Amino acid sequence: MTDQTLVVRPAQPTDFPAVLRLIQQHYGADYGEPVISGSDLQDLWGRADLGQSTCLIERSQLLLAYAYVQARPQADGTTIRAALHTSPAARDQRLEALLLEQIERTAAGAAPRTIQATVTNSPARPALEERGYRLRIAFQTMTITLPPGYTAVVVPEQVAISPFMVGQDDEAAYQADEAASQDKGYAQPTPFDSWAARMLADPAMCFVARAGATIVGGVYVQRVVDEQVGIVQHLGVRREWRGRGIGRALLERAFTALAEAGISSVTLDVDAQSQTGADKLYAACGMRATGTRHIYEKQL
Repeated sequence: MTDQTLVVRPAQPTDFPAVLRLIQQHYGADYGEPVISGSDLQDLWGRADLGQSTCLIERSQLLLAYAYVQARPQADGTTIRAALHTSPAARDQRLEALLLEQIERTAAGAAPRTIQATVTNSPARPALEERGYRLRIAFQTMTITLPPGYTAVVVPEQVAISPFMVGQDDEAAYQADEAASQDKGYAQPTPFDSWAARMLADPAMCFVARAGATIVGGVYVQRVVDEQVGIVQHLGVRREWRGRGIGRALLERAFTALAEAGISSVTLDVDAQSQTGADKLYAACGMRATGTRHIYEKQL
């Protein structure tokens, strides 16, 4: 498919260096750092059918934009999720709309219910809105570089912060985390297996808050060792236990564990319009916002 001198096509293995460079330039412009490594992209492409899961735009063999696409079956139909990336030098060309046009055309055979598009650069937003996409939610990425010898300082009353115990805390921690997530306007019930696969990928970096024998909150962190970074997958405290410093104590305990493991860089994503003030908690713990990703949605 062409649009004047533009060529839109799936990625091929030989495009790998150019795609990696474009993604890193994209995030470098928006977040101040490349975010994704070569091994990350290799893992992603190794699991994907490039013909179905990728779309790129080039002009005179110069890569300008790229999308990675995933089909997610849901109880009420398939959702197509697309992460859109553009060269900083081409952001005034509304290439995101052209990517989505091709994605919608390719996805038509799967009869999707919804298409979700994720963008991190604000200039892309009008192009999405013109194609009928509406903002669903925005997530703010926050980071911190832990100082040498970092140690938790907050000690909450009435609860104890302790390591997650695999095979013993699983169900109680899951129930507490699901309850804590009910205040999110976008939250959906998560099956235990899906929750555990994401939250318990690195159980040595997970901690819970106990009030007697009851788990009232937890923090779930995963180390990416080859990048020397810790990712906070989720921090949650049951509503009736909030306002007592438990969330901060959990986060600082996780920070301490990461520092002891030799990891000083920590990152997380938080709802930019958090109803529970989570972004303010993270800022109070020394984290700073480095970028925002907007998730747009179109019902088909």
